[in-house]
Amino acid sequence: MKRIFGLLAASVLMVIATVLLVTWPAQAKDDPPTQIHRGIINSRPAGNIGTWVVGGRAFVANTSTEFDTQEGPLVVGACAKVRYFTSGGADIADEIDSEPPQDCGLSGTPSPGPSVTPSPSATPVKLLHRGLVESRPIGLLGEWRVGGQTFVANNNTEFDFNEGPLTVGSCAKVRYFVSNNVKIADEIDSEPQRDCGSGSPPPTSTPNPREDSKVFARIEAFPPAPYIGTWRIGGVEYQANSRTEFEQEDGVFAVGQCVKAEFVPMNGVNTLKEVETERDYKCQGGTGDPVNTFKAYGVIDSFTTTVPGNWVISGITYTVNAGTKLEQKAGLPFKLGAFVEVKYVVSGGERVAVKIETHVAPGQGSKNVLGTLTARPSDDWGTWVIDGVEYRGDPAMRVELPRAALADLSAGAGELKVFANAYEDNGVNMLTLVLAVPNAVYVPAVAR
Repeated sequence: MKRIFGLLAASVLMVIATVLLVTWPAQAKDDPPTQIHRGIINSRPAGNIGTWVVGGRAFVANTSTEFDTQEGPLVVGACAKVRYFTSGGADIADEIDSEPPQDCGLSGTPSPGPSVTPSPSATPVKLLHRGLVESRPIGLLGEWRVGGQTFVANNNTEFDFNEGPLTVGSCAKVRYFVSNNVKIADEIDSEPQRDCGSGSPPPTSTPNPREDSKVFARIEAFPPAPYIGTWRIGGVEYQANSRTEFEQEDGVFAVGQCVKAEFVPMNGVNTLKEVETERDYKCQGGTGDPVNTFKAYGVIDSFTTTVPGNWVISGITYTVNAGTKLEQKAGLPFKLGAFVEVKYVVSGGERVAVKIETHVAPGQGSKNVLGTLTARPSDDWGTWVIDGVEYRGDPAMRVELPRAALADLSAGAGELKVFANAYEDNGVNMLTLVLAVPNAVYVPAVAR
């Protein structure tokens, strides 16, 4: 009898085991283990499928990848979290989610997360390097080039701005270690300019001209406040994210309002750095131009010598026809990567080029000036005064000045130490770049 009960018990256990095997979900041993990585979206494919670069690392998104945009659009410059696994030597994205900007150090304190590069098993040797910031990522995370060396900043990198902003041309100290032949920044600190052996940024430290892409055109559509999302300006779609700056000094955002839009073109996405309302004449064109002739500045991605044909400038396509004027100014030829000015009109859904001419890119003029700015015009295209010398603002110019000094400078009641770049056009000094010298002191004028 005991033997019969034993056999029955064994049979019941076998049945239960069989049921459990059939109904129990597949174990994780059949699925690759996933890891999490946070960072700024450096580049992304035109669609969702393809290679994404997030925080300096490449991930492959396929048809199985899930996407979550609850915290905002997944555009270049936005913060993202990637859940991924490694297969065949590639990091495969299982899920890509938008994240709050503070999670990537864009504002506030970054939330804890894995580093961009796995930490070495042993305690790394920390090294120090000082130099001028030659280039930096759109956000804080990604590749920095400082004093001729390249460093990767990740979620574990600390930043110190006590000596001023970490802008191109400023002095920085990098504490780093080497992992897999990559220099990982443990800390990046702003430093007094004298610590880099120079009182001004060298002209070679300006960013790629593509980063100075901009357009003066009218708003056709825009998202409601806080203005994050898709903008249509001058016949082109742009994406604004949490890092985009908005200025409404010369009017308010409205359909038909003239604006200056600074953007970064990358993989088919035009990410807005700044949108600023402008005076109406900047969207009207010059004498003899059609009404609503817009201006754009960028680099030549492709062009053709046949007419009609298409030119692609900073990722945007323009139609060139028999009426388009092509002019090579300042001895600068048309070539791939050349910085150009495009005057265009929107007609039948196309951007038709009225004129294309080569142009001096910001920071690439023949004159460098380190001096005291005593007068800044209310309109940047007006007259500036540096060390008593008058300059005119070039439409493509880049200006980086502290807000505290702007009001007094416009009224002629203050002075500021600046680094400027200019070129000469028909006897007129044209400014391409004005930067406040890091660690300089703004001195209000004293009434006498």
